[in-house]
Amino acid sequence: MLGVAEYLVGTGRVTGWKRGFSVHVVGPEAGVINGPLGSSVVAHKHLSEVGRCDVVVVPAMLWDSDGYRPGLSPETVTWLMDQYEDGAILCGACTGPLLIAETGLLDGEEATVHWAYIDQVRRYFPKVKLRAEQVFVAGGTDKRLITTGGSGSWHDLVLYLIAKYAGPAAARSASSWFMVDWHQDGQSPYAEFVPSRDHGDALISNAQIWLDRHYRDAQQVNQLAERFAISDRSFKRRFRSATGYSPLQYLQALRVERAKRLLETTAHSVDDISHTVGYENPAFFRRLFKRVVGITPAAYRKRFQVPAYARNALSASTKAPGDL
Repeated sequence: MLGVAEYLVGTGRVTGWKRGFSVHVVGPEAGVINGPLGSSVVAHKHLSEVGRCDVVVVPAMLWDSDGYRPGLSPETVTWLMDQYEDGAILCGACTGPLLIAETGLLDGEEATVHWAYIDQVRRYFPKVKLRAEQVFVAGGTDKRLITTGGSGSWHDLVLYLIAKYAGPAAARSASSWFMVDWHQDGQSPYAEFVPSRDHGDALISNAQIWLDRHYRDAQQVNQLAERFAISDRSFKRRFRSATGYSPLQYLQALRVERAKRLLETTAHSVDDISHTVGYENPAFFRRLFKRVVGITPAAYRKRFQVPAYARNALSASTKAPGDL
């Protein structure tokens, strides 16, 4: 995409910008770097071979089966700090902000990350002012710390860089060329509710399992503490400590997540879905859904339901789903 911005200038479609982007892939080792899932990338140069950069982009990164943990690439972290000290803009896309956070530069600054790694930022980098609902955050006093959310928000980052150096017209042309858009609703519509189950509190784990099965029944939910033979105050304290949510917040998130699946896969009305997930008042459900997801149920359905052209192709397919 950065290369196409320069191409668009060359064709005369974008005027007033002649510098172009010179893009290099660099890393703690030069040559082919194999990833944990069988993918690979070619690093053009070793970090030590690179002088001052205008922009450094830390892309989405995959770690081993143990997941992310600080200290996996100290040489890269030091190099990032040096580049920032020399005036570079540091950009982290998807999981890339985790590596930037290791520099300490994000302490006290606003930042975002892929929604699935929110808990890891909170655990390892509690000084970061996390804006998890945002898809793009420009932090630092001079806005040289750019972080973006899930992988698709790479589009927002690259369009921003094109707009910054080539102008809004070039960004619009690149957007049209690649048929990509800015994610103006943030990343909340894309986030899934995946509550922690490895917190070590067996009583709360059992409560979570019970809620998975009975989330529709408000009356029984209100009697959870009694069901598990614990005081209401103690139950609420342990539940928040284990999951990060109050029981009510957890229940609401669970119901909204079930509603999202129904909006994606059925033609049921929003009112019917509201009743199905446990809300007798559809107006309240709509308000709750928008507060949690960031968009209305109707807008969510329009964005995430399998479109008609794909449904028609699927219905004509001779293979069953999952048989590819």
